[in-house]
Amino acid sequence: DIDIDLPVSVSSLDVPPDNDTMVIGINKRKGLHYNGRPVTQNELNEILSDLSDRNPEQRLRLDCDKATPFKRVVQVLDLCAFRGLLNVGVRTYDEKYNSQ
Repeated sequence: DIDIDLPVSVSSLDVPPDNDTMVIGINKRKGLHYNGRPVTQNELNEILSDLSDRNPEQRLRLDCDKATPFKRVVQVLDLCAFRGLLNVGVRTYDEKYNSQ
C-alpha cells in the first residue's frame, strides 16, 4: 500500500475489489504509483500504452490522496484517455466499506 489519505464520500457505491483492476495511485506530493510500485510519468505512459494495446477495456482505479492537487488528477485521467483507457474509477474512503 502507498501512503494515501482518501477523500471521504457518503454516497459512494460499494464496488468490491477486482483482481483484474489495475491501480494508479497519486500521493499528496504528486508522486505516481502503479499497482503499489513507484513510477515516473513516462513509465506510467508506457504501462498504459501496453495495457491499451492488450485490452482497451482494462479497468483502472485511481487512488488519490485528498491533498493531491486536482490538476495532477486531471493529468493522469487525460493520460488514460489519451491511451484509450476509459474504464477508470476513482476510489474514495467509505468508513463502513474500508473498515472491513
